[in-house]
Amino acid sequence: MKRILLILIINVLTFTSCDSFLDELPDNRTTIDTKGEISKLLVSAYPSSAHYCLMCEIASDNVDDYLGENSLYSYIFPKQIAYWEDITTSNNEDPGRVWYTYYHAIAAANEALESIKNMGDTEELQAYKGEALLCRAYCHFCLVNVFCRNFSPKTSKTDLGIPYMMKPESTLEPHYERGTVEDVYNKIEADLEAGLPLLDDAIYSVPKYHFNRKAAYAFASRFYLFHLDYDNVIKYANMCLGNNPSSMMRDYSTWKNITRDFSLYAQDYVKDTHSCNLMLGAGMSVGGKYFGNYSTWKRFCIQKETTIAEIFNGRMPWGDSYSLEPTGTDYGYPASIVFTYTSGYTVTPKIPYYFECTDPVANTGYYRAVFPLFEAEEVLMNRAEAYAMKGEYDAAVEDMLTWQEKHIVGGIKLTRSNINNFYNNIEYYEPLGKETEISGVTVRLTPSIKKVLSPDFEYQKGEQENMIQCILQIRRLNSVFEGLRWFDIKRWGIEIDRRLINEQGKIESVVARLPVGDPRRAFQIPEDVIEAGLTANPR
Repeated sequence: MKRILLILIINVLTFTSCDSFLDELPDNRTTIDTKGEISKLLVSAYPSSAHYCLMCEIASDNVDDYLGENSLYSYIFPKQIAYWEDITTSNNEDPGRVWYTYYHAIAAANEALESIKNMGDTEELQAYKGEALLCRAYCHFCLVNVFCRNFSPKTSKTDLGIPYMMKPESTLEPHYERGTVEDVYNKIEADLEAGLPLLDDAIYSVPKYHFNRKAAYAFASRFYLFHLDYDNVIKYANMCLGNNPSSMMRDYSTWKNITRDFSLYAQDYVKDTHSCNLMLGAGMSVGGKYFGNYSTWKRFCIQKETTIAEIFNGRMPWGDSYSLEPTGTDYGYPASIVFTYTSGYTVTPKIPYYFECTDPVANTGYYRAVFPLFEAEEVLMNRAEAYAMKGEYDAAVEDMLTWQEKHIVGGIKLTRSNINNFYNNIEYYEPLGKETEISGVTVRLTPSIKKVLSPDFEYQKGEQENMIQCILQIRRLNSVFEGLRWFDIKRWGIEIDRRLINEQGKIESVVARLPVGDPRRAFQIPEDVIEAGLTANPR
């Protein structure tokens, strides 16, 4: 007998047994009947067994293929993710694990909401109700953006969504439908707007690991940006950032007092005392090793050529001149500390690596990491993008300048004129770079940061595109190693080339391409869920 409930909820218990109330369904669950028990239950309403960050980062244009099959670090899972294949191997952070983990968190949120209802939905429970609603909305938001097409005014009425779980299950064979992306977004919005007014930071002992108010406003600004509701983006970004957004930007000057040690920098990056860190997520993950100064999985990572051309040291609009080739930190992201190793990969410390040893003799245990799930810089760029899409370019530039003043050392001040001059005078990205003649000599220039944009919604060429290009580049810098670049690629219809990098660190060839509109931009739902009767994503 095929049971989608078994797939959505019960199977996740093979990965975690934190919530014994879910071990027996449908009638033998522990009764939750006190405020303290609801508070403990809501700890499980946040994903902890897997996050989307690692697989979305590997799928994005932030990585290239170093040495191909000749690499010493050639593993099946990252290769399948990097080449947008359906996953045939098991991994702790594969799409199936992400699916189960987020639905497990949703189940915990629904149990909390049901218990609150059974306890009379009293005034003292409202803050917990708000948290549960925010958790349910957030988890569905992550799932719909990982496993479905991005929101589109043209196609979301018919694009396959995901099951939106609104209550705990009381039967062993419920029937689920995927619905549509528009459907899911409408339900997320309902939960979000119902939960926001109920939140109270006073109920949290460590607010940064919960949906505190600023984190919830940050989530709202992201949701409405993806939903193309720019007035609400600005509304919630204003509520999050207040009157002095500059004071919420990351202060890299603190790193001057830290010994030059990658792990110490990474641990500092995710401190909950930093104003820029609005919400953090901890859990089992190899992300601290993959995004750190370890050789693990380094076949697919930010390579030296990508660093030089597109990310940390590329030709940027705040560069000191408009020369054809980058000349070091004048063009890059010098506020952060970048480590480039002899094998060619580049990392910057932001995801700390922890190992929880369960058997000291065998030296076995669990990899753990902490991810910055919401940061003030993202909220600022959400607002800047909303301003740009509304044609309010001065306001958009003001937000970009606020970011620049805290993140870029030296360089030219961002202005409407400077941004337009820069993007009007560089070519669109070509994966292998472009040959040109300089002083009678033919040279190959590194690829441009200016990507062709093909979204499902209207935008204007010229100044509006120039503003968006600049904002997308800032977003790419802010979110590197966090997986958010994948969602910007989907939203803005950016084609991805997977390039082969040779031993000299140079781009050798394009070995694969993910075109705009390719159905593989939605990760495939788990095979056992498909076998249980849920419609698969098209391929």
